[in-house]
Amino acid sequence: MKKNDSSVENTEKIDVSEITPKSRKAKKKKYLNPILFWVIAYIAAIVFVSIFYNMPMFPHKWTWYALAVLAVILTGLYLLTKWKKSPRILMRVINLALACALAILSCLMPIYKAKVSNVINDQNDENYILMNLYVMSDSYKEAHSDLFTDTTGFAQKSDELKDLQQYSDSTFITTMTIDQENQRNALSEVKNLLDQQSLNVIDKDSVTDAVAALYQNEAQVLILNQDYVSMVTDQEKYANFASDTRVLYTIRLTSDVSVATSDSELTSKPFSIFFGGNDQEGELSLSGRTDVDMVVTVNPTSHQILISSFPRDSLVPNPALNNSPDKLTHLGLSGLQNTMTELSSLLDTPINNYVLINFTTFRTIIDALDGVDVDNPYAFGFSFNSNVWFEQGNIHLDGDEALCYVRERYSLPDGDFGRTMHQQLVMKAIIAKLTSSAVITKFDSLLTALKGTFLTNLTDSSIYALCQKQLDENISWNIVNYHIQGSFGTSVCASSGSTPLSVVLPYANQILFIKNEIDKVEAGETITQQDLPEGSGVLAETVGGYSMEDNSSEYYGENQNPYSEQAIPQQNSPMNNNNSYEQQPAESNSGSQEAIPATAEPETPSNNEAGESSDHSGNTGNNGNAESGSETGTDGAAG
Repeated sequence: MKKNDSSVENTEKIDVSEITPKSRKAKKKKYLNPILFWVIAYIAAIVFVSIFYNMPMFPHKWTWYALAVLAVILTGLYLLTKWKKSPRILMRVINLALACALAILSCLMPIYKAKVSNVINDQNDENYILMNLYVMSDSYKEAHSDLFTDTTGFAQKSDELKDLQQYSDSTFITTMTIDQENQRNALSEVKNLLDQQSLNVIDKDSVTDAVAALYQNEAQVLILNQDYVSMVTDQEKYANFASDTRVLYTIRLTSDVSVATSDSELTSKPFSIFFGGNDQEGELSLSGRTDVDMVVTVNPTSHQILISSFPRDSLVPNPALNNSPDKLTHLGLSGLQNTMTELSSLLDTPINNYVLINFTTFRTIIDALDGVDVDNPYAFGFSFNSNVWFEQGNIHLDGDEALCYVRERYSLPDGDFGRTMHQQLVMKAIIAKLTSSAVITKFDSLLTALKGTFLTNLTDSSIYALCQKQLDENISWNIVNYHIQGSFGTSVCASSGSTPLSVVLPYANQILFIKNEIDKVEAGETITQQDLPEGSGVLAETVGGYSMEDNSSEYYGENQNPYSEQAIPQQNSPMNNNNSYEQQPAESNSGSQEAIPATAEPETPSNNEAGESSDHSGNTGNNGNAESGSETGTDGAAG
């Protein structure tokens, strides 16, 4: 009995509840074995290497480097994990941290690749042209009752179409010679809107003559491409065009402006890129004037870069207007390809790539980089705000300050040529900032800021290939830059009409020098920075104007800058209110001077940077060639 009692007593001492937690704890310890965490890190490493290999911007040899480094790290961690004396909790933490880091990098790489691709490929598939219908404002009519007998005009309607319908019996002004296709399409749209088969139309040979006809009440409605408005306000006589007139109706046309296909191979063959700076704010377009005109020639195998800059007022043939003389900045009014075609011919090299920015883009890029540092060769001030001053030496510029820096020319010793040099200095500063390690911390904000702020036909794949080559070979580029100079003068310009405008006549021997340097770069030769030869010869002769040779002091007087002959009124700085005014000095035989707003308000798109002065002795009234009559007669003849 005692035995049995003892057995029972022993049996009662065995408590299943006490055994179960211990076994669970043992199982739990087995589940949290450090090897398991090492396996997770190992899998994360495989995923990371696979994604890294498929990133187009990284050289493939970097993948093997990354693989070798991870192999060493994982092998070491494995051996430590198997070591009985290793701190198991610490090993779990290390393996888990490595796995998390690799997982985060594996997610970020495709995300940033997509962001970069979106920035590069975020191009508007459809390019639009805005054709405005202008009428004289009631206030202008009242102030000029000698020309406008009916000063009351039509009551302005809240509905644009109803407003337009009031002018159905009025005479419309076109400029078929300058902007034929857009003018025809706009005129056709007006007829559709008014449900009329014909309209009263007069056609003028130039934009200046067309505007003059509106001011002289020769006709009541002006059909004008918005891209041409800044050219109108560049002339002193029409500097107040935006307030003298009002937009009656705006027609949005789909433009067929196209640009040549980009060179797809940027890593093995020489190529040239046109960098254009549009003189407008807001949305970018492939048509419009260019204030910055640079051609960058690159040889990716010899690591040579040549930057060639041209004054915006350079008098060159305009391919879109029968190669008649015109300002280089005006060529873009017929589309960016028109500018690229002429520069390709001028430099005797194909230019199939472009990057186009405007003032908005310029500020955005520099502010996203937290400013740039420029080695300023001499001290100077901003002509329109005495508080803006740039010291000699290394200076730091934010977006607004940099914009003032590249637009100033009146206080410079060499005027517009100095401005071109400043544009190159800022461009170099941007490149230096973009290629520095400091940009890494700003990469995300930079991509966000750049989205939709420039136009290019370069593809993301071609840029990735060039980036891969740079990283693979750690290339040290040899950069040489030149800015073409010329003599000053005035000339009738094909896109503006009979009024002579101020122009720069590029020196023929300097252009020949640049062509030879481009040939060397394309041939793989090493070039060095040299002084441009002293200017001689001109590329094109002036028409209906005059030109000055090297000694401009004979015309302007001693110690006078041809771009600052007359005093410049102080205006508010664009750094304060984005409304600056730039003036072109008058030629001494005309005594005229211009003041043109640089930044556009929504309803006054003409307020762009100025750059032209004119001899107003020319006829700006009826050119004598236009015929007034029904649209049936003149519209057909205008082509």
